[in-house]
Amino acid sequence: MLYDNAQLISLYAKAFKFTGKEAYRDVIIESILFAERELLDKTGGFYSSIDADSEGEEGSFYIWTKDEFDSVLEDDELKRIGGDLYDIRPSGNWEDGKNILHISKDANELAEKYDFGIEEIRNKILQINTKLFDERMKRERPSTDDKILTSWNALMIKAYLDAYTALGNPVYLDKAVEIEDFITESMGKDDGGLYRTFKGGSAAINAFSEDYALMIDANLKLYQVTFNENYLDKAVDLMNYTLDKFESEDGYFFFTSKDDPPLVAQNKEVSDNVIPASNSIMAKNLYSLGTITANDEWVDKSMTMLSGMYPEIMNSNYPSYYSNWLQLMANMIFPYYEVAIVGEESMAKNLAMQKEYDPFCLYLGGNTEGSLALLEDKLQVGETYIYVCRNKVCKLPVKDPIKARELLSTGM
Repeated sequence: MLYDNAQLISLYAKAFKFTGKEAYRDVIIESILFAERELLDKTGGFYSSIDADSEGEEGSFYIWTKDEFDSVLEDDELKRIGGDLYDIRPSGNWEDGKNILHISKDANELAEKYDFGIEEIRNKILQINTKLFDERMKRERPSTDDKILTSWNALMIKAYLDAYTALGNPVYLDKAVEIEDFITESMGKDDGGLYRTFKGGSAAINAFSEDYALMIDANLKLYQVTFNENYLDKAVDLMNYTLDKFESEDGYFFFTSKDDPPLVAQNKEVSDNVIPASNSIMAKNLYSLGTITANDEWVDKSMTMLSGMYPEIMNSNYPSYYSNWLQLMANMIFPYYEVAIVGEESMAKNLAMQKEYDPFCLYLGGNTEGSLALLEDKLQVGETYIYVCRNKVCKLPVKDPIKARELLSTGM
């Protein structure tokens, strides 16, 4: 599923920022390569999913018997290393004597066991993967669901942005912009709204609140990475559209638009599942977008939504179904910073700041002060300063991202 891959890329990007583990970096890169190879359409959008079944069997495209595995690798040394790497067993590690390739030892462990240098063992792993991949491509490929969904592609925008801030590869930033451009140009409606699906050259179905919530989130992230206010303007416009078309009397959001045919019962999605609930995303959007644009009404609305959910969250035996709400709660409880970076080096210093994991920061800035109230009077000609602020109150500015990060750790 596209939404699985997108969210996993974002997760591993955050894990890499937090730990610096090379294995996490590898997952980011390989997951992006997989998505681009298997799901990317020539329009710039991503398909929805690949079927689990091929040749009448679930997982047939991906599983191996030990004999199949060994016959592909041929070389005894590669067989042993590959078997250790992927936990290949004669009886299978899954069912019916079949093996799923899952990493049971990392490169460092294999290097130590087989007395190789790290680069040498990485080369062996590359040989193993190349041989297995080439053989697998001879099999009957599972079918692809080639419809393009707005919400799931919005998740890919965030995935690319998280990968960019973690690894610094500008190609990832370009890809995020390409997806946003595609959705705006091919799935945008004349009235400022969005369509849900795109297939065969045309868009269809009014977008759901999930689509708007995730596109607002994606454009908000694009602004924070690029400091291009066009993305912030898009997020604001989509927020106003969503409030107009989806808001219910109790302050939450219906899943379908008021312009759609009326349903017997309108659904309001509040509990997080494989994708966070549209209402939890919208509550976070209102909080972040309201903070950046100094719209206190939106911040208050976010708090009201969370307050309304509080009894349900606290009485639940399954807090994972409210993960996104709990993240918002954490943002309101713990020190939450606005980091303003203004000057000609704003992009470089912004990337330096965001290479570290910190979930309690919003970023804004640019080469100029732009139009945001939080940036007013912060530009110093010929210099690029970083302002660490909380509730619009800022510490003395610094030039060095390392020193700015120290300010984040000391509180206000």
